[in-house]
This record gives sequence, C-alpha cells and structure tokens, in this order.
Amino acid sequence: MKYSLVKMSAVALTTSTLIACGSTSPTNEESQMLEQTKQHQANAPKYSTAPLPEQFNVELKDSMVKVQGGNFLMGSDHPGARDREKPVHEVSLDSFYMSKYEVTQDLFVEVMGWNPSYFQCDKCPLNNLSFKQVDIFLAKLNARTGKNYRLPTEAEWEYAARGGQQSKGYLYSGSDNIDDVAWYAGNAKRKAQEVGLKKPNELGLYDMTGNMWEFVADDFDEKSYAHHDKKNPKVVINIPNAKIKMKVTRGSGYEFDADESMVFIRDMASDNVRMPDLGLRLAHSK
Repeated sequence: MKYSLVKMSAVALTTSTLIACGSTSPTNEESQMLEQTKQHQANAPKYSTAPLPEQFNVELKDSMVKVQGGNFLMGSDHPGARDREKPVHEVSLDSFYMSKYEVTQDLFVEVMGWNPSYFQCDKCPLNNLSFKQVDIFLAKLNARTGKNYRLPTEAEWEYAARGGQQSKGYLYSGSDNIDDVAWYAGNAKRKAQEVGLKKPNELGLYDMTGNMWEFVADDFDEKSYAHHDKKNPKVVINIPNAKIKMKVTRGSGYEFDADESMVFIRDMASDNVRMPDLGLRLAHSK
C-alpha cells in the first residue's frame, strides 16, 4: 500500500490528536503509515543534492592532482625542528589526490551561502572558519558533487608538500628560497593573497608554504611521531566527554617568518577556533 506524504502527515497529526485526547491507540494501518513517515524522514538527504554550477565542477576536477604513493621520511633533524617534529621516521602512503589550491571563497559561498573570511575575495583562500565548520562544508560539498572530498592526513600533507616521489629536498614547499613559493611575513603585507600566484612545488601544488595554515585530518599529539603507524598513519585521539579537540595545522601563514615556515613545521588549533590565517585544502582517495 502506498501513501502520499500529505496523507501520511495528516494521519500522523490525527493520531497525535487522538492520543492527546485520551483515545485508543493507533490502528495497525495508522501505525504502518507513521512508520513509513519516519523511514522517509530518516532516508531523506541531510543536505541539498542540487548539482554545483558547471564552472565549479570543472574547477574542482581540474585542480585535483594525483600524488603517487610511496615511502618517505617524515619529520626532521634540522636545527629548527622542535620535539613535536621528531623523530624522523619512515612512512608509507597509498596514492591519493590533492588540490593544487587552498579552498577558495567563491566555492565556499556557493556551497554554504555565506563567507566567514576575514580577508574577502573570490579567489582568496577561505579563512576564519573552525574545524567543525570544515566538517559541515565537506559534507555539503560531497552531497552536491557525489564525491568524497576530505582533508588530507598529516602524513599525506607533508609528503605532498615535500614533492612526493619528485621531491628535490627543498626547505620550503618547492624551493629553498621562500619568496619564490610563499606569502609569508616578509612579503604578504599582513593579509591573505589570491591562490596560485607563487611558483608551485614539484607536484604542481601552490601555497603549500605560506598564505594559510591548513587544517589536516589528524588530532594533535606532541609525541605522535614516536608511535606513528608506518602505513597510512592518521592520529585519532578519543577523550571521553571532551568538548574540544586539538587538530594539526600545517603549512604556515602570511604573518609567519621564514624560520617558522619550513616544510616540516607543524602546529595546532582547537576544533572550535576561527582564525584569519587558517583554511583548508581538499584531498580524496584514488
């Protein structure tokens, strides 16, 4: 037996009214329609599935770069490395895809309908949103694209920033001269800049050093490098009843000096904080 939503809603209202007035329990037919209503509501998409305008679909597709998997040494023994960036350890990663660019504000506005950014322009990197808001953005983006975009893990991020299998061992992502590849304290004039204006790194990724710090998927642990899984590591820390979590951020930002922007540097932010130098970059699995 099939019912329209209008009829099911009417039955639900009638049943509620009868129960409130002290009438008998719902009939089998009414109970069946109520159950069907609940199932329909449970199965309805949580977010809009309306396709993105073609312009955004094309830009998203063209921006994703395949990062060939492999092994690399994560962390650093550089004099500027802190305990949180040690010890150096071998990590093995499967292939994945990463965006050439930090997520831009025009895409976020299309998906979310508003712009939280402190520095606003369509092709400037999205900024001033929390990790919790990132989760909602990703869910809505995936609902509208049918894809499975996500944040890169910290290991994926560092591997890609170093140039993956094409790495030349640069101190910054793509160069030993930070001015070639990054907007940082020495040239950014204390504000975010449009994405993609500096030179890319070995994989064709832009702004992996400077412009925005970028959220990654991992929870922050000062000593995580000492107990990383070797294969596809991702740090998840479960703290019962915790109201906030600390998340890893990578890449440095427009107000940070060169010695705070080396490719191995890692930092952190709580999952509810919003900052004008904190954004994100998309990834997805092969």
